[in-house]
Amino acid sequence: MQQWLAEIAYDTSSGTKRVTEAFYLPTIGDVRREITKKGAYALSIRPYSRSPMERMLARSTWWQVQLLRGIQFRSTQASPGVALENDQR
Repeated sequence: MQQWLAEIAYDTSSGTKRVTEAFYLPTIGDVRREITKKGAYALSIRPYSRSPMERMLARSTWWQVQLLRGIQFRSTQASPGVALENDQR
């Protein structure tokens, strides 16, 4: 079994709608079959690969995960260095 990301197009009354959906199936052929069962068209299908942040969170302990989430959340308003400094106060 593998996780796949597929960009799919649906025909709607207001035009074509494009969405990205994830599938957990053994082969790319199975993914295509599921998409056609939904009445949609496959635009692209690719294997899912985790981002560096997801890989780091998967191997981290609980306190490291909390620290990284805090830094990630606060870095949207400030630089990561400032977010880390504020998290330590």
